[in-house]
Amino acid sequence: MKSAFLHFSPALIRISHQLLSLLLSAMGFIGTAAPARSQTLHSPESAHVTSIGASLKATLASDASVSMTELGFVYSRSAVNSDPVLGGEGVARFYTIGGKAYPSGVFGLSVSTLTPDTAYSFKAYANTPLGTIYSGTAAFTTTGNHP
Repeated sequence: MKSAFLHFSPALIRISHQLLSLLLSAMGFIGTAAPARSQTLHSPESAHVTSIGASLKATLASDASVSMTELGFVYSRSAVNSDPVLGGEGVARFYTIGGKAYPSGVFGLSVSTLTPDTAYSFKAYANTPLGTIYSGTAAFTTTGNHP
């Protein structure tokens, strides 16, 4: 009984692999660099810091015009986690619902459930079809609890 398997020479396999790689590269699936994530969200800042809240803002760069499912901030107590990311220890998030392309420029949100006299670290983030992107980390300290 004859074998049902086909036999391909190593040269044919090598040529087929090269052609497939060339095709995938031309289509943009391989061989292209991912977008520079550090340039998409930057300049995180805090303002109007009180004993229980703060206003946070960041800049969304022009190359971030892809549809986003979330655009917001992650934060944590600095003593617990000084580099907050989604799913990280002690990390909370607040965001605006996405599903659309946001224009370039400054965006901001306010948080009002913080602990007095506490240091916090935060980042801006965006969930896109390509994954989650973050700004650099910034920090602020809430004021003491004054009557």
